[in-house]
Amino acid sequence: KVASIALVCILGFSIMQTSFAQEFVDKVIKTISLGHITICEYEEAPIGSRPIPEYLKGKVFDKDGNPLEAFSSDKIYTSDGEEIAGFNFETGEVKTVTEAEKARKEGILVVKDPNEFNNYTCFNVVLPSYLPEGFEFDRAEFYKDENGVVENTKYIGLYFTNEKTGKYIYMQQRFADEETAYAGGAKKVEEIKINGVDAVLYDDRNIDWEANGVIYALSGRGEITKNELIKMAESFK
Repeated sequence: KVASIALVCILGFSIMQTSFAQEFVDKVIKTISLGHITICEYEEAPIGSRPIPEYLKGKVFDKDGNPLEAFSSDKIYTSDGEEIAGFNFETGEVKTVTEAEKARKEGILVVKDPNEFNNYTCFNVVLPSYLPEGFEFDRAEFYKDENGVVENTKYIGLYFTNEKTGKYIYMQQRFADEETAYAGGAKKVEEIKINGVDAVLYDDRNIDWEANGVIYALSGRGEITKNELIKMAESFK
């Protein structure tokens, strides 16, 4: 459920399915595997050389309504001119920005009180003891199950917001097992240590690591420096 819809960020995948990624990547330079985390450093195919997969042909268009033969850095649209947020890797089903936002709101439980987090998860949720200047904890989001409830979930999303700028830092924590394992890709990847544990830093704005049976995926989203991102990661204890 979490990874079935791929957001269309053609120039910078954070999570990719291998079969899909091969259509957009010239070659994988190196791979770092840490428990249930795998991150590949790849050489990106030139813009305009990424062909539209067969299952998407006739479904994606440019802003002028012309059917696309190859992806570019621009936004993509449906035949009705609605901006596309993503699509299903297996079925090719297209989801518009409007549909994605509606589904997100309906499928998410928002919790503001950190004391309540562990009432919903099957693991112990940890908050950072350090935040970059101007950022404060905002909220947690949980995925609802098919019955619309959250119980013993393996996932939690945490948002740390700067009210003055409106920017935010995102972290996902997930129970580490085969079901929650994932593979990702980036243009720049390096292995580092977080509190003595192997971690992977990619594109200087994301750090993923696994500790005590939990996967931590921290995204500075370019809002903080690399050193600040590492300092924040090290405060999750």
